[in-house]
Amino acid sequence: MILASDYDGTLRVSKRVEPYDLEMIRRWQQAGHRFIAVTGRSMQTFEKEMEINAFHPDFIVTNNGGALYDRDGCQVKVNEIPFEQAMHIYHYLTQLPCSSIVVNEGKYRAVQVLDEASYDAKGREAGPYSVEEIIAKGRIAQFVLFIGDETLRHQIAKEIETRFGDVVQPFINVDCIDIVPKGCDKGKGLKQAIALLKAEGEVYAIGDSYNDLPMLDAYIGCCVAHADDAIKAHAAYVFAGVGEAIAYLLAKQEEKK
Repeated sequence: MILASDYDGTLRVSKRVEPYDLEMIRRWQQAGHRFIAVTGRSMQTFEKEMEINAFHPDFIVTNNGGALYDRDGCQVKVNEIPFEQAMHIYHYLTQLPCSSIVVNEGKYRAVQVLDEASYDAKGREAGPYSVEEIIAKGRIAQFVLFIGDETLRHQIAKEIETRFGDVVQPFINVDCIDIVPKGCDKGKGLKQAIALLKAEGEVYAIGDSYNDLPMLDAYIGCCVAHADDAIKAHAAYVFAGVGEAIAYLLAKQEEKK
């Protein structure tokens, strides 16, 4: 079997991943199953999370499906927004009522703070490059727009889709909007990861937010109990957390023997 999990809000709901969830991931992999992390994060920040929490997915999908990395953290594929159009989008984003913008070149990210009063530095760590240095590389793989108000997030996501929907796809996340190249999403990224792993068996995907819906709809969808009802409507199963999901799936397999 294959279990694909979102990270923030699903596998990690507090400062660190819960020890029980980490132990169940180890049991899952030791039983011969594959665990794939599918996150909106950049690889830069996700590498730190793997180190802090001491876990190693069999494959990693970052940038909301736009970038693929193997178990060793080696880059396999990165989708980019056409650069000239990415610059038009960037200048548009800087005019919006948001606290900050993240610019991602594939692996590394840089943060531009637009509103110091509403800026929350938690989880917004910058990388080794400034926004100007990332732009100078001539590669943009993802933007992340941090907006605290949920209604405003939905409104602005629709505006982005209307203006730039021919080149990018916006996804609503917990406190932000993830903006990725057109044709990228967590479902498609997960499909590519499974193919590259040559993995077989039932595929379960667990998440908590709107950007997780493409993979929940494409595979056997699961969500965590604190997810909104709109997310639960797409899930075949609801679990307290990833550890509970794994315990259920392992027990289910035992029953089949």
